[in-house]
Amino acid sequence: MQAKKTLNYKIEPEKYLFGICELFEGAIDKQIAPEETLNLIRNMGFGSMRVWMHHKDLLVSDGNDEISLNQDAVSRYHSYVNGLTERGISHIVSMNHSYLYPADFDGKRTAESEIPLPGSACYLKFLQMIERSYELVSREFPEIPYFEVGNEVNMHRFICKPNYPYGKLTEKDYDERYCYTPVEKAQITADICYYARRGVKKGNPSAFVVLPAPTPYFGYTDCAAFLDKIYTAVESGKYPTGLPADTDADHYFEVLSWHPYNFGGDSKIFVDGCNEMYAVAQKHGDDGKKVFITEFGYHDFDFVDSGRCKNKQEADALQASFFKTDFAAFREQLPYVETVHIFRLYDWVAGPGIEIDFGLFTSPAETGEIRPKEKGKALFYLINGQDADIRKIMLYAKGN
Repeated sequence: MQAKKTLNYKIEPEKYLFGICELFEGAIDKQIAPEETLNLIRNMGFGSMRVWMHHKDLLVSDGNDEISLNQDAVSRYHSYVNGLTERGISHIVSMNHSYLYPADFDGKRTAESEIPLPGSACYLKFLQMIERSYELVSREFPEIPYFEVGNEVNMHRFICKPNYPYGKLTEKDYDERYCYTPVEKAQITADICYYARRGVKKGNPSAFVVLPAPTPYFGYTDCAAFLDKIYTAVESGKYPTGLPADTDADHYFEVLSWHPYNFGGDSKIFVDGCNEMYAVAQKHGDDGKKVFITEFGYHDFDFVDSGRCKNKQEADALQASFFKTDFAAFREQLPYVETVHIFRLYDWVAGPGIEIDFGLFTSPAETGEIRPKEKGKALFYLINGQDADIRKIMLYAKGN
């Protein structure tokens, strides 16, 4: 099936291929100042950043479901976004997976993304609040061209029923009291995308919605099947909920996304996996739609735990060597991929699950300095050339 060719963009991997994920607030070591993050992103040479911008932080809702900006938080995020654009980074992806809820929502709101039950009056109000939220945020931040309107939406953690017992169920568990089926998650994702895009376009007609990235946690075939379920919902004529049917996928999302972590280091696996994912889009008429890899990276302890390396330092060095073949594969074999956001800039001292040692730089809370790990050095040279001056990313290392 041929692409609809309705989207007003071209794919520019040479300009934006190297991207970074990091937070300015929240789950990040308190010793790290935003200015340090901004300077390191600039000096590393990244062309894009995926920024966590949760609605629960940026917005407030009164008891009548009226939404307004949280001016203190908005002011801080203006300084972060301005800091990026002043450093020449305009390819910004704002990501939110913490939505506002109607006043009568009966969930505990302890999970990151409890979703009211579809078919309930609360569900439609929830979607309408998503629309209003994105209208306010996209209007307030016209510098941001892309909005990823959720995260890993095929996982219980990010789309679950009210009162989900966060931390007590694994992703392999299914409890119908708390978990949506993959079909239900896909249908909810379609609704969220549609209402979010309506809001984004009201606030900034020039901005685009990025599909909330699913993850191949259970393999690429499973992930591709989930993407197919989203398209099936769109094409069914039953969505969006509460509005006239719309079967044009462009009206739900304009950029595709997924998280092809390459933990084993074999680039052929993620190349084949990405092509399996993109084949679904092609089948549904979206050939030509660009893809953002909004998370990609390696965590040190993975190779220690498996016995492949003796310690985290050895693992860091080995994993750093994979970036050369990884990015050659993205550039040469996956032409529809415009941007790969590395997860993440820093290590953590403490954090959820495996997320503490993905960093390109050390945690100052752990080491007393922000020093590039072998992964950071490898990416710096890959982006800037082997003759580049490494001192550019030693700004906050001891003895520099």
